[in-house]
Amino acid sequence: MTVPQSDISQADFHDWIARVVRPRALGRMIQAGVFDKAMGSAQFLPDVVERQINQSEFVLPIWEYLDIAASEERVRNGRTALRKRRELFIEIERRFGVEPEVVAAIWGLESGYGVNRGSVPILSALATLAWRGSRQAFFEDELVAALRI
Repeated sequence: MTVPQSDISQADFHDWIARVVRPRALGRMIQAGVFDKAMGSAQFLPDVVERQINQSEFVLPIWEYLDIAASEERVRNGRTALRKRRELFIEIERRFGVEPEVVAAIWGLESGYGVNRGSVPILSALATLAWRGSRQAFFEDELVAALRI
């Protein structure tokens, strides 16, 4: 169930972090000091939930989305990235079993090959999605993984 944004407060968000997320994270071997320092400035970001709902791949007709996702420029940039970082892609394939072209395609979709690094605080975004986004359990796992890093 989605709660209207007007009914959500930062205090509720911080209470949820303290009551729910902190014990779960500590139970998954995140040190208390690390958690407290990293999450001390986390904020609920309602626009992150809105962005998740309105992602291009969910709202555009498939052919319009594919025109963007597999544009000639993106394919050209992907080929360049593969050539420039061939050794890294080979090492990723060796270690994780994922083909270089698959990694490059994801990298291109998610960041335009490193051009778009984003400006949203990642821990706040992950906590927001774990609290009020779709796939909450997935984003809680991602939050713990980010804390582990």
